[in-house]
Order: sequence, then structure tokens, then C-alpha cells
Amino acid sequence: MSNNKIKELFKQADSELYNARNELYKPAEDVVNYSVCVFARSALYRFIYCLYLLYTEENGDTPEEELTMEQMMEYVNQFDSKAVEIDFSNVHCKSKVEVTETRDDIFFCNSVNHVKYCTDTADKVREIVIEKAWGSLAEEQ
Repeated sequence: MSNNKIKELFKQADSELYNARNELYKPAEDVVNYSVCVFARSALYRFIYCLYLLYTEENGDTPEEELTMEQMMEYVNQFDSKAVEIDFSNVHCKSKVEVTETRDDIFFCNSVNHVKYCTDTADKVREIVIEKAWGSLAEEQ
């Protein structure tokens, strides 16, 4: 797996997380939960995918395609104790949806507290990715 692919995924996820955070900086009554949900879910998926790719590369495994967040985290949790500590129990989309542009049956959360939780979770995974891939991704920050 190319570091360039991981860097590109990280860059996309970082941009999406930035958009989610910007929406959350508004007063609660002005936040568009749908937007935060979409950006946070996509960022979370991409950060988890980065972590998954880093560990498959490190272990000489071939990454599988089209895994859910839950499937990738199960793999990552075998190798990363910090990832195990992240509470994904309130991330409802982890096994219900693949983050793609073409799905019609996508699940969305509609409360500010819930979408903030997902944004915070994406931020935690982001920190683990940075720590794991410090040399290759830190230059991008």
C-alpha cells in the first residue's frame, strides 16, 4: 500500500473533520446536524481506513475492500490498545453503512450532541493515525 494513498485519505478526512467542526462552532440552534453527520461520518471512516491500511501494511496483510468501520476496527483493535479504548457504542453508522456517494439508505443522526460525539470520535482516531504514522503524515500538518 502506498503512503501516498494513506496521506490522501488522511488529507480528505482532515478536511471533512474541519468542515464538521466549523458547523459545530455555530450556536446549537443554527447547526445543520445533517452536514455535521455527513462530514463526521466520512472523516471517521477515512481515519479508520488510514489506520487499517497502516496496520495491514505493517503486518504484511492484504487489505480487504469495502469493509465497514466496525470490521476495520476489529482488525485494528488486535494491534492497537489505544484504538480499543475508543467508545464506538454511540456511532450508529459503523456497521449500517459504507460511506459512499451512491447509497440511498444512509442513516443520519439529528441531534447536536450526537453529531458532536461522532466528530469527537473522529478526532480521537485522527490522533491515533498521527501517532502511528508520525513520520509520513506529520509533514502534512
